[in-house]
Amino acid sequence: MRRAVGAHVVERAQDLGGAPALDEGVVAADGSEALYELAAIGQTVAWPAAPQPLPGLDPSRSYRIELATPAYPELNRPAGWMAGGVTLPGAYVSTVGIGLPGLHPDHLVLLRVSAVN
Repeated sequence: MRRAVGAHVVERAQDLGGAPALDEGVVAADGSEALYELAAIGQTVAWPAAPQPLPGLDPSRSYRIELATPAYPELNRPAGWMAGGVTLPGAYVSTVGIGLPGLHPDHLVLLRVSAVN
């Protein structure tokens, strides 16, 4: 992803199925694309975890969400959308969120998010 002038970084610490987690992202200033990191800092105790909102997206657009890189080989509880990506309204993704894979401690997935309209 190109770093656009005025792009903004979003990040927050959170609870991911009973374990601390971190999500970070860079969203283009015009909201056309974003890259998010979802990382598990500890062991989850519940699965599936609650959906994860992706902050900073334009609620009036729809977005294609897919893995930016292949998931790590040991990931044995992927989210359903990970096989081929998913297109969802920005209002939904930024408030309700997307389903999360069962991440191992100290592992992450990178998401590429691209506006489709």
